[in-house]
Amino acid sequence: MGRRSREKNRLSSFRSQGIGTQIHLAIEKWSKEKEVEFLILWPSADSIKFYSRNGFFPSKEAMEKHWK
Repeated sequence: MGRRSREKNRLSSFRSQGIGTQIHLAIEKWSKEKEVEFLILWPSADSIKFYSRNGFFPSKEAMEKHWK
């Protein structure tokens, strides 16, 4: 088993527990308090569904979320 496979297996035990969503909501709250207008990220292929569920939408190269 390669290094990437071991990492993916180790991380999969943390999925579907709401941890990523809690982190995302904290980042979004902080960003709004600081008057940041939007977030941009470059997701891995495995994380696109997660970010889509959390309100991001695709653009040409990145995914964005606007609240203003």
